[in-house]
Amino acid sequence: MEQDFRIEQFTARVISSQKHTQSHVQSSGGGGYVGKYGGYVKSSTVSSYNTTQHEIFLLLENGEEKCVSLPFDNIQLRDQHTITLFSAFNGNEQHGWYVGLYNHNTKDTFNLLNDFVYKKLIKFNIDTKKALSTLIPSFIIAVPLLIIAMFSSEFSFMGGFLGVLQTNIFFSLIYFLIKSHFSNKKSKKVLKSLVEGTIYSSSL
Repeated sequence: MEQDFRIEQFTARVISSQKHTQSHVQSSGGGGYVGKYGGYVKSSTVSSYNTTQHEIFLLLENGEEKCVSLPFDNIQLRDQHTITLFSAFNGNEQHGWYVGLYNHNTKDTFNLLNDFVYKKLIKFNIDTKKALSTLIPSFIIAVPLLIIAMFSSEFSFMGGFLGVLQTNIFFSLIYFLIKSHFSNKKSKKVLKSLVEGTIYSSSL
């Protein structure tokens, strides 16, 4: 079953625009061992990365002000520019995510889709989710039962039955995971085309 996306948009005038960059440092690894006959010390690996938040204050058509924060550093706009922001929603959900921006003054379009937004908008097919919620507990329960059956005098019957059951559950899990993977890839393509088409239509 395909996921149902909808796009909403609003147009506003930029009254203020600022970018804030934060540096993040993280370390991983490290440790060591010291014993009676010596030891070793393993140094940790340190890495850093920057994140940018573009804070835009907007004056809406009804006179109200709105602040929008976008995690991008490549959006080009300035005060008094008129922009249209596009939000995508999954089905009837009330919470959406910004997926596009059009600058009416420069005629530039910006696709705001990224991996984070894709993950938030594209969800498990409801039928697949229900199937997995049943199959995973069944698989977990079948494992200890199979171990118990191995030490039972009735292993030839009971063990064989549980082995077949566990195998069927395992392959059913694989099937639904593969199905979900390709379903999500298709939904991602549909969402991308919808966003790009809507932004392009608004720029004409």
